[in-house]
Amino acid sequence: MAWFFTGRRSLYRFNGVLRTVTRKEELSRVVDPILHVFLSQSLPFFWADWPDAGTPGWPEYLSSKRIPFVRMNAIPAMARKLDSLPQASLSKEVEIIRVETNGIKMTG
Repeated sequence: MAWFFTGRRSLYRFNGVLRTVTRKEELSRVVDPILHVFLSQSLPFFWADWPDAGTPGWPEYLSSKRIPFVRMNAIPAMARKLDSLPQASLSKEVEIIRVETNGIKMTG
């Protein structure tokens, strides 16, 4: 799972799920707690997934929860290494962590 929420209500892009890979029998265990975060706070959000994730039954499960699923072939994105960012004072609620998955290093 790769997801985030900021609590902002102005635009859906501030809260969302970027990637989900799980087994069909795990969908409710994985999806429902995240949906609860968004829905209990009445937050606008998006749920995106790439074609290669391929979790069986994924679109149908989201649809059963009244969440429209749109499969995208390409999602425009931009990235920047965090090492080169200028120093900034962050609030206590912001945490930047380095993640490593399957030998791929990501910062976020």
